Amino acid sequence: PAVREALLAAYRRHLSPTGVGYVSYNTLPGWYGRAAVRDAMLFHTRNGTDPADRVAAARSVAAFLAGAAADPDGLYARGLKEEAELIAREADHYLFHEHLEPNNDPVYFRDFAAAAARHGLQFLGESGDKRRADRLPADTRAAVAAAADTLVDREQYYDFLLNRAFRKTLLCHADVTVPRRPGPGVLDLLASAGVKPTAPRPDVRSDAAVEFASVDGDTMATNIPAVKAALVALC
Repeated sequence: PAVREALLAAYRRHLSPTGVGYVSYNTLPGWYGRAAVRDAMLFHTRNGTDPADRVAAARSVAAFLAGAAADPDGLYARGLKEEAELIAREADHYLFHEHLEPNNDPVYFRDFAAAAARHGLQFLGESGDKRRADRLPADTRAAVAAAADTLVDREQYYDFLLNRAFRKTLLCHADVTVPRRPGPGVLDLLASAGVKPTAPRPDVRSDAAVEFASVDGDTMATNIPAVKAALVALC
């Protein structure tokens, strides 16, 4: 907790007025399921001192639990199996840091957001969100919107629905006005396309396919008028 508070305080001090801070952290409720395997690995390796030996022992007990749990078709056994499969893919250094670290304190998003607010920071969004809420059915998202009074509440409901175990959160100063439905005008970018239409006068208004070729000779085709027009304009 002390490190958590110091990290947020550092963001408050060092972010420029429109700067963005990135924080990754384990979250609940997703880590409830993972915690059982972590606790078993900590228990199984409690007398070990060599990191490599502890990692090997941790892997073995995770595999043992996954294969020997009672009621193999039950929810708990399936959770153990999923976690063991995930651990099997992880590198040794990651497993040692993530699962055998003495301090691993997952938090609910609402509590993280409250801690950030105490330091004058606000939730901006997620970076590289693999469990995106916009993949939920429209009626589900509408129900969440009706139940949630704030953006933080809405995100917390989504974490319950998605069983998130990890977040990569972007923060900014609390006094920054964040447009939650930004239009294209917020993008101040230069763009180009490394392709040209193969036809001298491409049809960009209909849904007829138009072929584009790169300088290397690779080709692609699209029949979407807006995409066709954008590529022609860019090249």
